[in-house]
Amino acid sequence: MTLIIGGYFYEKNIRFDYDGKSKEPLRDVKVSEGIWNKRPSGIFMVADSTISSVGHNNKTLLSGFKKIYPIQVNLWKPYFIGNNFKDYKSVHQSLEVILGFAGGTLSAQHCINTISHHLSRLRISCLRDVYPIKYTVLMDCEDNPLRDSDVEWMEDTFVDSSDYEYLLEADYLATVIQHSIEIALRSARNYKLSKEDFDSLMVDFMLGVWCPKDKMPKLYDFTVSLKCDLEDQKYQVHVSQKKIPYDSFDISVLGMASRFEAPAKAAYLNALQKGECVEREMHSFLDMEINNMRKEGLRSIDYPSVLKVLDERGISLKKVNREAV
Repeated sequence: MTLIIGGYFYEKNIRFDYDGKSKEPLRDVKVSEGIWNKRPSGIFMVADSTISSVGHNNKTLLSGFKKIYPIQVNLWKPYFIGNNFKDYKSVHQSLEVILGFAGGTLSAQHCINTISHHLSRLRISCLRDVYPIKYTVLMDCEDNPLRDSDVEWMEDTFVDSSDYEYLLEADYLATVIQHSIEIALRSARNYKLSKEDFDSLMVDFMLGVWCPKDKMPKLYDFTVSLKCDLEDQKYQVHVSQKKIPYDSFDISVLGMASRFEAPAKAAYLNALQKGECVEREMHSFLDMEINNMRKEGLRSIDYPSVLKVLDERGISLKKVNREAV
């Protein structure tokens, strides 16, 4: 089993006030120095590191398994000889996103490989048959007007990098990841798999991006589910995407969410209200729940526990706890 928690973190010593009746953050959240108007500083993810068997027993098999990954994003610019497009030879923009998962480890690794492939091969191109030219970003697997061999391009196109300075944005990267997960799991439909077989493939993801266009962090969930085709009685994989707005004061909880989502959200709101370092507090929450499960004689989640953060400087490993603290 798995417990992975992700959310936004803020500058230190900022307190959020709450309506005592609803226990929810007010929309005009007050802080010690006026009305709240701050954007989050970044995104945190905390995770345990166990792998367990699939089934009713959920027996723990090993620990130390990595569940939070940095993924490289490369946006390539077109290369021309004269007015003719030749290839993509150099990277215009690169960044890293942070990706966490809970579920089947084999299918997760396959999805991560597919995600990495797609995100590392993004292309600057343009919309087909749109004038004046409108620049866009395409996946390498998509139809690309630049690859039309019989087209000569104007001399003033694809020459000024400022024309596509803000093409890359977080919502688009989330769409690419959703597509990649669907592609990775689509082949399962070719085999005569039972629902139990499909259940073993199920994996959910959370994504953190420092948006290069909006200059702020953004958090997304991806949930994999099954739908049965009524015509051929075969299961199909469906991937849904959910964006978590920073002003919702919400978090993402994957894995053992049925047990830990409510207390994790309460701990997060409590840390915000007290002006504490929320990423550190949520790491402490994870350690506390690992210790509580050990007291019950269970190791469905276990050490090492990991805290990673994403901010405008990139991804960093903040803390690893290898045993009870």
